[in-house]
Order: sequence, then structure tokens, then C-alpha cells
Amino acid sequence: MDLLDCPRVVIVSQNPHSHPPPLLIKTPPSLLAIVRSLLLGLDWKLADATPRRIALDSAFIFGLRKHLGWSGLRDPVLSDLHPSLGNLDHVRRYINMLRNEIFPAGTGMEGKFHLLYW
Repeated sequence: MDLLDCPRVVIVSQNPHSHPPPLLIKTPPSLLAIVRSLLLGLDWKLADATPRRIALDSAFIFGLRKHLGWSGLRDPVLSDLHPSLGNLDHVRRYINMLRNEIFPAGTGMEGKFHLLYW
């Protein structure tokens, strides 16, 4: 098969599927705005943010509870906001995009000099 000549592929199935439909993979822009605002609320901690660290950050979880109107006993996770956010690679990409925007020179020594003398 040559994908350059024919970039689309059609899959035909004759038997019923026994698995559930795949999870949504694209996060709606309105929910990305919420995630972005929660990440911006981390302030300086955004420099070291990872999906695991934000899941353990009390201010982030408080903001998530507030946006979700959460009253459950357990703390919410990002996938409670949208199933696509259950993929930690997507969350990491959103963190990195915002980190590159806030810290354009990085978070190492060059980034520190940029913040001090910019």
C-alpha cells in the first residue's frame, strides 16, 4: 500500500466488535482553557510540573474541584474533566506547551538569566 498515492484507508469489518468504542482523544478548546488556567495557577511550580506532580498539587486539585463542582469524597483527576486528559502524554504536551510560552529560554541557568535581566 502506498500512502502517498492514497492517504486514506478504509477498514471493513463483518463481525460484531466485542470491545467498547475508543476513548475520545481530542480535548475541546473550552476544556483546554480550564486546564491552562489551572496550570497558570501553579505559578513558579509550572517550571517543574509533570502530570504526576499536578495530580498531587493541592492548589491544582482545589481548582479542578471548583471547576467541576466536585463534592465527592475522593479528589478528582483530570480525566474527570474529559476522557482525553486520562492520557498523561497529552497532559504532558499541554504542560510543555505552556512552559515553553512562560519560560521561553527554558528553566535552566540560561532561563534564570533571562528572567533576571529581561
